[in-house]
Amino acid sequence: MDKLPTPLKFEEVIQKETVKIALSEGAFLIQVPFIENDSEVVRTNISIERGLLHAIDDCAQERSLTRSAFLATVACHELNI
Repeated sequence: MDKLPTPLKFEEVIQKETVKIALSEGAFLIQVPFIENDSEVVRTNISIERGLLHAIDDCAQERSLTRSAFLATVACHELNI
């Protein structure tokens, strides 16, 4: 598999001459978050308000999800992935 190019910041992209030309011809840019293709599940520890944790657990249970699956789903939604 080919190696992916290094991700660029938006400010770096719009400074490229080819991009400037394309934009002047009607092209447009969208920002896409870079999420490394690494499916290894890792354990993590977070701090969160007790009431919010109870709400998360209730919502996850209503959807037949684990807390971890619910939080991952919400994170993906917020990251637009």
